[in-house]
Amino acid sequence: MIGLVSVVITAIGVLFALKQLKVTQNIAQTEFENSIDQQYRQIIQNIPVDILIGKDHIAQGDVRELIFNYLDLCNEQIYLYSKSRISEERWDDWSSGIKLNLQNKAFLSVWDEVRDGASLTYLEDFLAGRF
Repeated sequence: MIGLVSVVITAIGVLFALKQLKVTQNIAQTEFENSIDQQYRQIIQNIPVDILIGKDHIAQGDVRELIFNYLDLCNEQIYLYSKSRISEERWDDWSSGIKLNLQNKAFLSVWDEVRDGASLTYLEDFLAGRF
């Protein structure tokens, strides 16, 4: 009887440990995804509103660099998704945002300028519908 009780208690302990491990993994995943979101916010907050809302279509100087950095971040996000490092829920948010931003003429002009010279193959595949 004592042996059975100890087996049950051990099993409960193992199940609890597995649950805690899953919770810890979920927290780490969320923190990782949030760090990528923070990179996005740092870039976007420095792009002029007129560019973001489509009133200004010409990206020059620092704004051009910021849009390139955004495109590079998109490429990284797509890469991370392709390696199953991003949750489906977060990917849905990111992919819809990428599609929306790349309808912006200023973003498109920078993309057109750099697509052949920059190594943004995951973004190129995404835009071709391969994700």
